[in-house]
Amino acid sequence: MTADELTTVDGRPALRMERRLAHPVEEVWRAVTEPERLSRWYPFAVVALDLRVGGAMRFDDGEGTVMDGTVVELDPPRRFAFSEHAPEEMHRESDDLVRIDLEPDGDGCLLVFTHVFDDRPGAGSYAVGWDLCLRMLGAVLDGEEPDWPTPPQGALEERIDALGLGAGRVEDGPDGPVLTVERQLSRPAEEVWAEVVGDAAGNAAGDGAGDGVPEGLLVPGVAASGRTEAKPPELFEYAWSADGADGTAAGRVRWELSAGTGHGARLVVTQTGRAADRDRLEAALPAWERRIREVGRRVSGLEG
Repeated sequence: MTADELTTVDGRPALRMERRLAHPVEEVWRAVTEPERLSRWYPFAVVALDLRVGGAMRFDDGEGTVMDGTVVELDPPRRFAFSEHAPEEMHRESDDLVRIDLEPDGDGCLLVFTHVFDDRPGAGSYAVGWDLCLRMLGAVLDGEEPDWPTPPQGALEERIDALGLGAGRVEDGPDGPVLTVERQLSRPAEEVWAEVVGDAAGNAAGDGAGDGVPEGLLVPGVAASGRTEAKPPELFEYAWSADGADGTAAGRVRWELSAGTGHGARLVVTQTGRAADRDRLEAALPAWERRIREVGRRVSGLEG
């Protein structure tokens, strides 16, 4: 049995993942609290674990990333919870929380894995990774050596859809309404830029301003009135005007790519407008959500 949901804990995003394991609670407890066993299925090796409330933990990925943690709850053999302090390179995160709850279920047990974090748009990437880890936990319990496979093509996109992470928003900013759609992608920024922007519209992929705006960066009802900035593979910006208007720029559309959660880039698309344009931005939001979803699926190889 598997069941995953994105909820909130103390106002923060939280992934809750249920797995039914064919092993008794006591056996699973050892696999989640003994450093050698925990290291075999957890993303990082556990190089220190003082198993008491307030006890220190340390994680090391063997490639230069070290995280310190603290045991925050301990109720053998039912609950084990600890916090991790995010390293500097994980700038979207602070201290997360991992909680593992175990309940007897026939001759096996029900494991409820909860991860509380900050970066809601990264939840799809976390879900893909934790699902793989929990599968490796199953292998450890079965006495097998974990064989870490590559997640299947499209796994991230499926999780984003299932967890409802594709929705954007229109909010009031200091200079007028702002439309925002944010999505974690499965490929790095350079590959996304080449796939979506490329060399379309003459020198559109080059530095500086100009008139060319690649068709892939547009949606119906948002007419480009001139490219204003391009910094491959991080930024593409253009002015826009509403269809049927006199061509006067109403605001800017910005496509920004940066390091994301996991191995892919984070895409953030914003569209600014005047106070009178709020209805236009609200009307454009579904088109932007569809367009960004298309980008995610395209760079994942699900759509050509």
